[in-house]
Amino acid sequence: MHGFSGTHYEMGVQQGRAARETILRVLKEAGRLRDIRGARPAMLPMPVFLRVAKRRVARVAGGDILGPYPRQAERLRGIADGAGLDLREVLFMQAMELTFRTPSYDLMACTVVGLRAGRAGGGGPVIGKNFDYLGDLGGFQLACRSAPAGRLRTMGFQMAGLPCAVDGMNERGLVLTYNLAQTVERSPSFTPLSMAIQEALETCQDAEEALAFISRARFGGHAAIVGIFDATGGMHALEVTGSHRVAREADGDQLVITNHYLTPEMRRYEIPSGALFRKDADYPGLRILESSERRRARAEELLASGAGAGEARVEAVLRDHGSDGMPSNLTICNHGKSSCTLRSVIFHPGRRVARALHGRPCEVPLEDFALE
Repeated sequence: MHGFSGTHYEMGVQQGRAARETILRVLKEAGRLRDIRGARPAMLPMPVFLRVAKRRVARVAGGDILGPYPRQAERLRGIADGAGLDLREVLFMQAMELTFRTPSYDLMACTVVGLRAGRAGGGGPVIGKNFDYLGDLGGFQLACRSAPAGRLRTMGFQMAGLPCAVDGMNERGLVLTYNLAQTVERSPSFTPLSMAIQEALETCQDAEEALAFISRARFGGHAAIVGIFDATGGMHALEVTGSHRVAREADGDQLVITNHYLTPEMRRYEIPSGALFRKDADYPGLRILESSERRRARAEELLASGAGAGEARVEAVLRDHGSDGMPSNLTICNHGKSSCTLRSVIFHPGRRVARALHGRPCEVPLEDFALE
């Protein structure tokens, strides 16, 4: 795990230098990514398309990316300088998180399980997350500790060339997670949700403060469900689009989050329950929300079984391949074709430690990381 400290710009420079080779590989291989290939006009050569796309991102999305959260923007500038890149290159990488604000219904992604201390065996709250995303991006992940001047220290998991965590914990024991959702709504903003998450980690003391902050924060890009947890057992799932936010509470002493909305208010902005993958997708004819619904039901089944406690119980959920033991795109440990589990992490907010791995939890052992 890398460690960065100082002003946000200084942390960015440190990150850009430390991850330079990985960042350059991201840019070199960008044309191979399916979402990028899908956005390219058929008659336009990929190198030309990428040059045009980088200029367009800087012109159209640059203000939304660099404006709302000045400190995170300074870190992005520092990454560019530290890696020896034009700012447009890292803006383009940041825009990849947004997939150009176009909903990508091929991503069946992410499972979160949170247990309060009572369900966790008395050792304090435990939060587990499987981060499922495009398999092509598996080698471009970064785990880092950040000590921003004048702000709370954080531990985060993110793309190597980006300034902000998609899952992280701060020195107060606040934990935030980010699961994609499936909406029909087009966002009015290009501001990445990860910037709001990082800002909350650096400034918020507990789950209630973070819930209030993200509920009013400016962001766009993907629709999502943000998991909000703290060391005292605070647990919320904030269901969001770029324009709407509704919170739901834990189910007793546990909270399970996958990729579909549960609140009536937000379900009106979600794709129809019966919507199917298009014919040229990885899973033609499968219901788009089926993976999310099955993973949630399986996680609740495992938690109700009473087998194990605390971290062992959470880890068993993250490693699960279904009742038949057959890994697939429908299982919590996701073995999909284009989208699969790229990282698992288990947070212990009371102790400010995490156990994490890059890869699938059924194949790679967890490693210990402390915030200190």
